[in-house]
Order: sequence, then structure tokens, then C-alpha cells
Amino acid sequence: MKRVILVMGGLMMGAFLFLSCAKEKVNIAPSGADVLVLTSPGGTVPGNISAIETSTGTVYDDILSGGTGEIPNEMHLRDSTLWIVNSAQGSVQLVDVSEKGGKLSLSTRGRVYLPSDSWPEYMAFLGDKAYVTLYKKNSVVILDTIQNIVTGEIAFPDTASCQSWYQKFAPWGIAVTGTSVFVAGTGVSPGALIGINGNMDSITFVTSTTRANAESIAISSDSILITTGDWCGTTNGSFEVFNTAGQRFTSISLGAPLGAIAIANGKAYIGDISYTGAKLYIVDIRDFNVIRGSDNPLIASTNTGINFITGIRVGPKGQVYACGWGSKGGEVYEIDPATDTVKKIYTIKGPALDVAFRY
Repeated sequence: MKRVILVMGGLMMGAFLFLSCAKEKVNIAPSGADVLVLTSPGGTVPGNISAIETSTGTVYDDILSGGTGEIPNEMHLRDSTLWIVNSAQGSVQLVDVSEKGGKLSLSTRGRVYLPSDSWPEYMAFLGDKAYVTLYKKNSVVILDTIQNIVTGEIAFPDTASCQSWYQKFAPWGIAVTGTSVFVAGTGVSPGALIGINGNMDSITFVTSTTRANAESIAISSDSILITTGDWCGTTNGSFEVFNTAGQRFTSISLGAPLGAIAIANGKAYIGDISYTGAKLYIVDIRDFNVIRGSDNPLIASTNTGINFITGIRVGPKGQVYACGWGSKGGEVYEIDPATDTVKKIYTIKGPALDVAFRY
């Protein structure tokens, strides 16, 4: 999660998918590499993909020929296609993931370009559709994932933002459960949770969080878990729980601005985004007991070059993986949810944004 605003121009919304012709040399990872890591140095420099072979603990950096677009923010691996949201470039990049001769092969098939200067951030899938939050355009764009084209857009209500760098609701995190889509509005104070009917692609409700700047969303059973950064307030972010109708169950202050969230072993793992290091907070979602708050965070790393935690995902064996983003490269932390201890730290060449799992 990086709030960096650049001026873009010239890209048009539509069904455009351009083939990549990049031929530059890249590093080669073995077919046993099972964790992919999205890296993003920020600015106008393209990011790339690193691969981790967890069986040996080996990291292979820069394995994507041509790299990503400027400021990649999130990725999803679906079947053999890696979907990357490039914020500054304004695109969703499609990367084919395959194996050849015992080696892992990644190649860009094309990009779906989104509205100019819209600043896409996160995406979620519902059947053959994908929803992408457009931070600066105050909307969610809809993609057909079979044809890889833009098919629609859901505009959010006009409202005042709480800081000059936000754009109205400034949609950020997004998640899907059943046929419902939920979006976090990070531009307002208090923050917003927006519900969308995925069958009709229409807004069903807009409700407020208790603190400003809603950030990330996770789904647990029939509960919507959302974090806030509270940048327009005291930066004392909250962890909040809603039902699918937008009614709040609880709100817990954790003493710091909060970002990424993932659920494992009945607990919510939440990233600190206060630029004070790789720290996670843990809440038991069965009784809402705070296991680790700002007074006793899980310190993932002592590397002072890591600024905050970004993407958090749960691996196929139940491990929690969190990404450390910083001015001195990046790290990926493998966390055992049974003991809430960091078992392994993988050093990544570029600032780490997100992870995906091959198997």
C-alpha cells in the first residue's frame, strides 16, 4: 500500500489488449518455485516478480521479462494466469505462468488499459467478472475475464474527501462473497463500506466505519472485516466487523493506522502502515480478543529499512505470508498461525507488495 499520486495521460478506456514484445534477459527460477512475490520500487520505475522456492529457501528475483507497469499494487494467480494491477500505468496486466524444461516461465500476454488517470488499486473476482477499484475516478470498473475487456463501470456517489490527495470516496480495498461485492472507501471521514449486488452491478448500501479512511477488506463466513487508517483523524486505526447488509457488529481500536488483513486459524492478521517498521496486529475473530495490539505487536523484522507491511495472504498449507515494503528493498515473512511466530524471512530485491501461491 503506497499513496503516491502521479499525473498520467493518453490512455483510453476500452477493450484494448496489447501484446508484449519485451526480449530482455531475466533470471530463471526452477519449476519448484511455489511463491510469487510482486515488487514495486515506486515512482515511474516498473516493478517485477520474484519467486521463492520454499523447500530450499532460495529467492529468484526479476523473473518477469519486461517487468510490470509503473507502481504495481496487487496480483492474483488464477489457474495459469497472473493478474497484476498497475496503479500508475492504469492497467491490468495478464501474465502467463508455465513450466518449460524444469524451469518456471513468466511472460506478459497483454494489458487491459483502464480509464486515463483513474489509478486502479485492487481487484476481486466473481465468476467470469473482475471488479477493479479506481481510486482517483471514484468508481469500480468491471472486466470480462474471458474476453479480457472492460464491460462496465459503477460510479460512487459524489462526496467531499477529507484530504487534498484523496478523490471523493477513493475506493481502495475490495472483496467478494457469494454474489456480493464489498468496497472500502478510503477518501472520507469516517470511512465507507460500500455494498454492490454482483448480479445487477448496482450499489445496495453505503455505510460508515467509526474511523476515517477505510483500507482493506477480508471475508470470514458471513462477516465483512475491514481496517481503517484514520489518516484524517488521530491515525489510531480500527478493526471493524459488519454483516453483509452493512450493519456493524464491533469496532476495535488498535492504536495505529491499519492496512492489509487476512484470516487464518480463527484470527485476523493486520498490517501496520504507520511507516514505523514491519509490525502485525492479531485479533481473535471468535471472541474479538486483541491478541497483539500496538502495545505488543508481532515484530516481523528488525530491518530498519522496511517501512510497513503490505500484502498479507494465507498459503495453501495455512501459513500466513506478509510482505515488507521499504526503502532498502523488501522481505516476505512466513508466519505460523498456530504459534504466531515468524518462521522464515525471505529477502527480496525490490520492495515487496503482494504474494501469490502456485500450489
